Amino acid sequence: MSYVFDIDDITVWSPALRTGNIYAGFVKVIEEEFHQVAGFTAVASDMARIDGQVFTRFVNLLLETVGGPNANRLLGWHLRTVLGPSIVMLQRADYGGNLVGVEAVFKEAEVLELQMPR
Repeated sequence: MSYVFDIDDITVWSPALRTGNIYAGFVKVIEEEFHQVAGFTAVASDMARIDGQVFTRFVNLLLETVGGPNANRLLGWHLRTVLGPSIVMLQRADYGGNLVGVEAVFKEAEVLELQMPR
């Protein structure tokens, strides 16, 4: 079984169910800690619809946190777990041009992209 992530009705990622559940759980925790919605709507226990504009703002906030002048390095490593797949998903939905952040994080996302089935 897999978990399906759609941005604006485009399937951008369909990982194994466990991988999808863990990623969605990470996003939920970050939403709560940062008091910022990610734009996820659960359609089923194995599917999320994502508002691309809201998700872009969420990911840019995380990129800003990772790349800021007073960035907490440990927090940055935690956020990278979510940032890589998030950047790939936004790029697949043509929102990648709206992201601003640390070049190293984008390079990490490039490597992940090859391992992320649609």
